[in-house]
Amino acid sequence: MNFRKVCVWLCGGLGLMQDSNAVRAEVVMDAVCSGDRCYLRTAFLPNEPSYAVDCYICADAGVGAVAYVTGPAEDLRGYVTHFDPWGRRLHEPALIDQDHSYRPYYMCADRSGDVTAVFWRSGLVNAHFLRNFDSSGVALCNLVRVNDISHSAPGNWTVSVGPQRVAATMIRNTQVPPKEIVSAVYSPFGEPLSSAPPFDTQAGYAVRPKSSITVNGDLLLAYSSGVSDPYEAGVFHRVFADASGQTPAFAEPFANPIDVWPLNNGLAALAFVNLEEGSPDFAVEFIRILTLDGEPVGDLIRLASASTIDIAGDRDGGVAQLSIDENAVMRVAVYDHEFSLVSPAFPIQPAAINAPNQDTIYIAKPLALDPNGTIWLAWHARSGPDANIYIGTLQPFLPGDMNRDGLVNNFDIDAFVFALSNLPGYAATYNIPEGAAVIIGDINEDGFLNNFDIDPFVSLLAEE
Repeated sequence: MNFRKVCVWLCGGLGLMQDSNAVRAEVVMDAVCSGDRCYLRTAFLPNEPSYAVDCYICADAGVGAVAYVTGPAEDLRGYVTHFDPWGRRLHEPALIDQDHSYRPYYMCADRSGDVTAVFWRSGLVNAHFLRNFDSSGVALCNLVRVNDISHSAPGNWTVSVGPQRVAATMIRNTQVPPKEIVSAVYSPFGEPLSSAPPFDTQAGYAVRPKSSITVNGDLLLAYSSGVSDPYEAGVFHRVFADASGQTPAFAEPFANPIDVWPLNNGLAALAFVNLEEGSPDFAVEFIRILTLDGEPVGDLIRLASASTIDIAGDRDGGVAQLSIDENAVMRVAVYDHEFSLVSPAFPIQPAAINAPNQDTIYIAKPLALDPNGTIWLAWHARSGPDANIYIGTLQPFLPGDMNRDGLVNNFDIDAFVFALSNLPGYAATYNIPEGAAVIIGDINEDGFLNNFDIDPFVSLLAEE
């Protein structure tokens, strides 16, 4: 693993604003090369150090959405804020509960296109609520009261955004079996679109649902059979047009689902952890490829890293796997569209950010993968009343790709000369921070972008 020279970029005015009070802003950036990939690593604080209850991160279309609950324990507030991959905030933080009548406690979120959905359980009333936002923080709808539900523990609900649809799914009757899974579907503007009967889990018990929406607008849902013996990961494919798909299309024995997502080739991917006692693969993570009718395709795909916290995939088949090592450092491994490991696990945080501790596992959804290849992460730096939430991004890049087209060739020459002669102008033209421009153009890896990089740049072009 090759760590490139560190470039630290500290800026003011990029942190979140809460109740119109400016808070500390800090963006730190460096780069790491692992396997055959290089990544720009960026980390920043999205909130004022305070009591953090929950945090979800999701990403699509080059924008990351951070939904979190923070503030004094007696007056928690829920926010959603959108950032670009460089840590630049796109708007003031938006309160998800505009009149503070249905205070959020635990939440989940998803994003597709320009729609971000936040789905949460109220800390004041026994109900769940949904609200959708665009990337500028404008609410697309008022609060949608999805369902009144009792005893719904964290992790027992999920939300998915797809083409013109937002699906809110939750476990009902969570104290005793049967534990029904119910789903309600809305437009991005909060209009109800369909009401289907509960899913038949057949096992009579269900927890930890995971969901996504296909390109056709159908729902993929995975769930765990929970405490039943043996564990089982069930997968539904519900066609919203006729509300079909009431029973599982597929069941993976001895498995606990981590995530499920559709692929552009019309198939689906189920990530799960093996829970078969006595198996040599006990606690190992796998991916199963399925048809939407539930037929397995090919062999099981065994992932390389252990101690997985989260897995995220994109529609083209790329996968990011977040794990934690024996020193409590979070690491990310990256797989290509054929599920081959291309970047062995490396630390997610830049060198200038202190390593997080075990509290990282309390982030509900710490990992998101944008189809453009950018990996988004969220983690706690420490626990207690001053629990910072950090957001990080990992953006794949090629050293010397100065025109940012994903290739290194003669078309980068003019952009390289531009960066040498006018770094601020180059950064503004390509809409990237100057620190990122230095990292990309610092071919001799001495921490600077200057004339000493010219000969290495020419050699790099000759190699290509």
